[in-house]
Amino acid sequence: MLRAIEKLRYEAQDNGNINWDDRFEMFCEYIWNTLNSWGKFDDVVLTEIKNDIDRIRNYINPYVKDDLYDRLTDHAMEWYLQNREPIKRDKDPNQYR
Repeated sequence: MLRAIEKLRYEAQDNGNINWDDRFEMFCEYIWNTLNSWGKFDDVVLTEIKNDIDRIRNYINPYVKDDLYDRLTDHAMEWYLQNREPIKRDKDPNQYR
């Protein structure tokens, strides 16, 4: 999850989202699905996460400040601290980013 967040950050801050494609959308979906399905975040936090991801998806107007990406990283770390066991994920042949 951290890699996905950092790839989104890098693309916006360093590239101005010039390379944005559906693979970056896959990162957004992965982050949202993982954090949303956990069941431990309250509605306020889930709304914040969804709003942050929706803002990232506005790739025409790249979000280049750190606060949004840092917030998602914090939520990913909260998730990690409660789910320390590795969760096997098969390599997605469609994700080349």
